[in-house]
Amino acid sequence: MTTRAGDPAWSAREIEHTADVGFEVEAPEWEALLERAGLVVAALIVSLDGVSAQEAVAIDVTAGTREELLHDWLQAVLIRVQAGFVPCEIGVRSTDAGLSAVLLG
Repeated sequence: MTTRAGDPAWSAREIEHTADVGFEVEAPEWEALLERAGLVVAALIVSLDGVSAQEAVAIDVTAGTREELLHDWLQAVLIRVQAGFVPCEIGVRSTDAGLSAVLLG
């Protein structure tokens, strides 16, 4: 499954947190949660309105626990956005050791 920025199904709630920003994301499964959280990170930095799928970027992340995987995944998305790539669609496939993702933007 791929989560798109324009899909009405995904959303996030900003929550109070001692870090720079905190948000809560709900999803029916782990892969969808990763997709939605990745889009939220991008949307916190730049508006996703008008972004179209013109280029694909692949990301592979490995980690020991789900918490570490989520952290490392969001950091990988953040780095891509800071480098100028803005995703509007994210597809994630989880593996035993981590995840493989394709970002379109």
